[in-house]
Amino acid sequence: ELGTKLFEKKGREVVPTASGLQFHIHAQAMMESYQQALKDAANPVNTNLLRVLAIETLGLYFLRGPFVTMMSRCPELELSVRFGAHHAFCEKLRKG
Repeated sequence: ELGTKLFEKKGREVVPTASGLQFHIHAQAMMESYQQALKDAANPVNTNLLRVLAIETLGLYFLRGPFVTMMSRCPELELSVRFGAHHAFCEKLRKG
């Protein structure tokens, strides 16, 4: 639960709130980061490297547990985590 409304009903339509639009921007960046992680994981040059870009809040509060679990199950995995803002992610993804 995010503690804020992401959608509201206007007549017969359901539309995103301002918070919903902001959340969508961050969710989109996460999906782009996820797609890049899949590409990196499939890279035959270093199959043990997983790169993750995440907004700081997501990284600090939601990813720590899954990363700890993943690292204990796959100790050979090299994890590279970078935190930043949405616009910085988009620029990094564009540059490769």
